[in-house]
Amino acid sequence: MICQALGLDTSDYSFGYVAGWAGRGEQAIAGIKGSCECIQKAAASVLQTFEVEQEQAA
Repeated sequence: MICQALGLDTSDYSFGYVAGWAGRGEQAIAGIKGSCECIQKAAASVLQTFEVEQEQAA
């Protein structure tokens, strides 16, 4: 999510990495779905930090 927001294309390997981390098949899907809210909050926090740093640099 962060890489995409910064314009970096990681689509060739990101999903496979996350799916491998989460497990296989239905276990992977359940793990990813269960982590979505946490992942979104963490990504938003990191991206907000970039915005603050850009504002300070301007």
